[in-house]
Amino acid sequence: MQFAITKDHMNYFREHGYVSFEDLLKEDELAEILHHYQRGARDAWRHNEKLKKIVCKRSFSNLAKEIFQVDTLRLAYTEYTDHVTPLDETSSVQYLTGALILGENPTMINTETDFECGPSLVIAFCSSVAVYVKNDADPHTHDLKKMGLVFGDRLQNDTHPLLH
Repeated sequence: MQFAITKDHMNYFREHGYVSFEDLLKEDELAEILHHYQRGARDAWRHNEKLKKIVCKRSFSNLAKEIFQVDTLRLAYTEYTDHVTPLDETSSVQYLTGALILGENPTMINTETDFECGPSLVIAFCSSVAVYVKNDADPHTHDLKKMGLVFGDRLQNDTHPLLH
């Protein structure tokens, strides 16, 4: 399903740093997301095909591209949480564009927004030239080393897919 973004959505996002969308998630998708909820767990999509299908959904990436006004997006990471702190301050991925929060009230946020969301899966998006950097504020700052990356490496398609 293609979701239509209105001028009101865009204006609200620019003014407040977030915008919520009704009927963005199907009931079974929300149930699947919440079934795997474990606060702080990152990148559960890597080990679960159903979550991967939801996370990489074209309608979500198209919505994000339109809201963030970019042509290309890469999947930076996903994380289960109930409170999103400003992404730029707490991520080891440089050049984030924003995130889609999938929970009871699906919401798109920019990188500076602090947002209370209830149990949710956050899909963080970044530019195609995103870089892995050390960030002591990120409790997962060393996770990408397990995938063979070192600080300063660009994220690659095999670990962080481009979303179409």
